[in-house]
Amino acid sequence: MKSKQEFILDTLRGYFVNPETCSIDKDKKYKCLYLAPNGNKCAVGQYIKDYDPKMETFEKGLEDIIKNLTDEAKAQNITYTEWLNIQQVHDTLAKYMFDPQDSETLGNVSRAIRGCSSICNVNLSELETLIPTKTLSV
Repeated sequence: MKSKQEFILDTLRGYFVNPETCSIDKDKKYKCLYLAPNGNKCAVGQYIKDYDPKMETFEKGLEDIIKNLTDEAKAQNITYTEWLNIQQVHDTLAKYMFDPQDSETLGNVSRAIRGCSSICNVNLSELETLIPTKTLSV
């Protein structure tokens, strides 16, 4: 089994290498989604076993969603607060990269990574070296 650090890095690394894989809905003010219309999944969404569109409306809370994760994700024993911070890294990166009206900055992405590292008690500094420059067309 992967260590918690390896699991979280593997969960997030792809978004930094290719931000186009972030799960956002560009038609709805760049709202981050568990499952985007194009099939992309967010940090939590990639581990959801049985997706329900109600998850996007918060009719189902993150606690309910965590109960519906894959066995691989559950085996990590990641807490609710830790999942929130993992998701925050995805959401902050996505908004930084794509939303022209958002005030997310490179510094905010770095802070989200460091916050997640601290809360999850793992070293995610590798992700800071992978933060892309903001050159994607919207």
